[in-house]
Amino acid sequence: MTRFKWNDILNKNRIKEYKSAKKNFDGRDEFENDYDRILFSASFRRLQDKAQVFPLEKLDFVRTRLTHSLEVSSIGKSLGMIIGLQLIPLTKGTDDEIDFQMVEEIGNVLSCAGLIHDLGNPPFGHFGEVAIREWFASKLKENRDGSFCFKFEEYEFKLERQEALDLLNFEGNAQGLRILTKLHFVIDRYGMNLTTGVLNSIIKYPISSLELGNKKFGGKKIGYFKAEENTFNYIINSTKIGKNRNPLVYILEAADDIAYLLGDLEDAFSKKIFSHELFKNKYREFIKEEGYEEKTLEESLSFYLSKNYDIAKEEYGYEDPGEYALKSFIIKLNRYFKDCVSEEFISSYDEIMRGEYKGNLIENSKANKVSSFLRRISNEYVYNNDRIVSNEIVGYKIIEFLLNTFIPVVLNKDVKPYDGYDGKLYSLISKNYRFVCEHSIEQKDCSEEYCRLLLVTDFICGMTDSYAAYIYHELLGMRI
Repeated sequence: MTRFKWNDILNKNRIKEYKSAKKNFDGRDEFENDYDRILFSASFRRLQDKAQVFPLEKLDFVRTRLTHSLEVSSIGKSLGMIIGLQLIPLTKGTDDEIDFQMVEEIGNVLSCAGLIHDLGNPPFGHFGEVAIREWFASKLKENRDGSFCFKFEEYEFKLERQEALDLLNFEGNAQGLRILTKLHFVIDRYGMNLTTGVLNSIIKYPISSLELGNKKFGGKKIGYFKAEENTFNYIINSTKIGKNRNPLVYILEAADDIAYLLGDLEDAFSKKIFSHELFKNKYREFIKEEGYEEKTLEESLSFYLSKNYDIAKEEYGYEDPGEYALKSFIIKLNRYFKDCVSEEFISSYDEIMRGEYKGNLIENSKANKVSSFLRRISNEYVYNNDRIVSNEIVGYKIIEFLLNTFIPVVLNKDVKPYDGYDGKLYSLISKNYRFVCEHSIEQKDCSEEYCRLLLVTDFICGMTDSYAAYIYHELLGMRI
């Protein structure tokens, strides 16, 4: 029976090894080195102007993808340390024993993973992914042999099944792997050249577009494009995970869930989408419906919504005591979720290490009902808010326009930078991205047309929300 090993999971190999040895006085381990590479990268900085929930938001307080990723990084590291310390006695005397150094490494890997888990998302959040998928869905038609025909303006050609399915199921997770291993050009074509231990920890869906429907991982999303298939195989072979979920992915997923469940709640309150009174009443209704008895942890959380409100108002004279009460509630929820997640990981440890665990840590833990309640609140009051919906529609139109504009340009095989109208448009695309495209065409691992189409999605996904809107207005002549 296959069982993952921590020495393999925490693999420090890189796709391209250093030509020179590390300097003796560099006290960082390989994962800390990865963290610094990520932190100082332009790809990471761009997240400061990508929406978490509220596109093109003017308020500084509201979270962007950057602040969300920093929070996921922090929560992920905390969870890794909490779980790792419990694994020391649990694994003692086994052939996969964990020590304090490995616990630190688990925390460091998850810290890196939190920073980069959303790196591949296009502008305007997950609705940006929808815009890309639907654009290609309108241009691709399946042939009898399983291949697809792409048709747009004067361009018509055949794409292999996997190439077409990659575009029809375009996924930010797969784009993130592409950025990290190719597009983030520093010295050569290996991207940031992070350790395989870190890279494997962000592959949430270890399947290709040909394997969609695999119920083991939800069956709806892909983890890599055909263009990165060799890279993906190198990563999973290095960590000896195979086409299974890395145990650290479950922890990263939980950290992401905790960060957005609590962060979206706080941001929505700050934007006055709902009031303290409304939320308090909804939570009390939830406690009553679920039959939580007095003094259970779930029931006692309501204390922070009522008692702390009174304290803030009467003792401290807070102008908005509801804000204080809600933040106290969120702090306690953070701890509650971490405890539930670590408890679930430890109790399911053998299943996780055999690659047999199904679902996610929060949904399978005792925090399931509380998390479901928070999701219901967000769905009802936040994600369907008129302002968010209208901005998502604007974002959809911008991405649609960019695809309509740049796809014909890159499909023109005679196009040259700055030469004519098409050449001027082509020159707007990053030289790094163009180099990756040209190199991929030379390697002949994928069709030339597929590589060219990916060049446009690379260009768009590299944009911030503001830059995408800026380019849109510039090209329409709305700004000079």
